[in-house]
Amino acid sequence: MDSGEQPKSSRQADGPLFFMHIPKTAGTSIYHLLARHFRAEDVHPIPLPGPVDGGIGGLPTCAFEGLHAAQVAFDPVRASSFRLVLGHYDGGIWERMPSLVTFTFLREPAARVISAYRHAARSKDSWSRDLHDLIAGGVTIRGMFDNPDVVAEVRRSQGEQIAGYRWSQPPQSIDDEPLLALALERLDRMVLVCLTERFEASLLLLMNHLRKAMTDDVPRQNVAPEESLSGDVDETLLRDIRSVCWVDCRLYQAGVERFERDWRQLMIDLFGERDPAVAPGSDCDPHVLDRARQRLNRMYGS
Repeated sequence: MDSGEQPKSSRQADGPLFFMHIPKTAGTSIYHLLARHFRAEDVHPIPLPGPVDGGIGGLPTCAFEGLHAAQVAFDPVRASSFRLVLGHYDGGIWERMPSLVTFTFLREPAARVISAYRHAARSKDSWSRDLHDLIAGGVTIRGMFDNPDVVAEVRRSQGEQIAGYRWSQPPQSIDDEPLLALALERLDRMVLVCLTERFEASLLLLMNHLRKAMTDDVPRQNVAPEESLSGDVDETLLRDIRSVCWVDCRLYQAGVERFERDWRQLMIDLFGERDPAVAPGSDCDPHVLDRARQRLNRMYGS
């Protein structure tokens, strides 16, 4: 893991906004949203496994052989000249640049593993090539968990990325409990913790933080087809995945609790403590989401 100053709370930080993009959490959709509110010259280039013509949603990109190389090449001095940093970086760059105002999206671990399988089944980019070849050879999603390399890759990947052990060079090891404790501490320091499963409400939290109106819907980008590429996905499989991915499950539960606290506070700020929008579960109510969106748009200019 990178050494350096301990990241301070993003609520106290004053540097660029940093979107720590955990793969398969709807991050590409967030790129397109952020592209509406940041000029390309204000955005640190997004590291990708190869050049993308026109960038992502007009955002600049840069090519790397892999995420480890992008992590090593990250330059805090250069990054400080931008307003927005985003990409599949891990928490190691947050250590090297404590001024980053950090947020992320988490995803329910079993759903994320299934999404990663589907992505690898349809794509052979350099970051999913090995899994793509396994699937092409007939490996099912159940069979993935017979491969120790695949298990090591997926079982706690959200926790590793937040804690700063995902792309560290040279690679470093850490036991599950210390890794979880560090990831939970880092999560608590973030300015926002959003959830893929509460996508619309998460966008409203993000737009409130940015103090921007959201007049158009945000299309879901890079979403795998819904047809079952992974064979039968039943409750037994989901339970087995969650058992293997218990570190990420604990982290995700903490993310849910944080999200619900932030959402409740936003509803109080917008409508008052006695409004029905403050009730648990309101973030899934289309009427509440529409009311909140309209109120934020009036506050922030549309």
